[in-house]
Amino acid sequence: MKGLLRDHFYAAYANGKSLVRILFVAGIAIVAVYPKEALIRYYMLLCLVMISFVALPAFGKDGSCRWERYKLTMPVTRADIVRSCYVGQFLWMFAGILLSGGAVVLSVLLHGFLFDRSTDVWLIYVMGVSISLFMGAIFYPLSCLCGEEAKGASLVGSTFLAVAIVIGLAMLWNFLFGPVMAPAMILLGGAVILLCALAAYVGSFFLTVGIFRRKEY
Repeated sequence: MKGLLRDHFYAAYANGKSLVRILFVAGIAIVAVYPKEALIRYYMLLCLVMISFVALPAFGKDGSCRWERYKLTMPVTRADIVRSCYVGQFLWMFAGILLSGGAVVLSVLLHGFLFDRSTDVWLIYVMGVSISLFMGAIFYPLSCLCGEEAKGASLVGSTFLAVAIVIGLAMLWNFLFGPVMAPAMILLGGAVILLCALAAYVGSFFLTVGIFRRKEY
């Protein structure tokens, strides 16, 4: 499993490293030069979503050079290969969480708490992480079905669907319990959306394993 995780990491490393550097510099510039609540909010979402956008295509990235076929000759199962991709995305998401969290901490230290409500930071994390999880939940089985040729379309489609699902869940919660909610209900709504994303991610893993086991190389 460690070898598969390392393989997944290096498959996304070049693009991931460049993105992390850009986001790191952008975060410092935003906080130091123009520390506005809206910009920090968008920056946090960008960190949480773009890291997954870069990491997801690592799944089956080397199919053109038969690396996927070679991996199947090693003492690993197809479920292990899929599991390494899902766990690998979690690790890349953690990098996005650290980047966005660093920007929040730095802005608080330099300028105080810039957000309107105490629940805003929680909601931004919920939105970003949930979008990333839904992206993976949709992309992995879709990419496995459509193949290498349609990977770009699968990634873009997964991103739009993930955003639509999270916004739809937020609007549904607001319709049921809003528009004015106590902080406890806001926190609960965020937790429900996050749990839905986690459930979809776990369910997607089993679906992708089933598809991958039937796929011929």
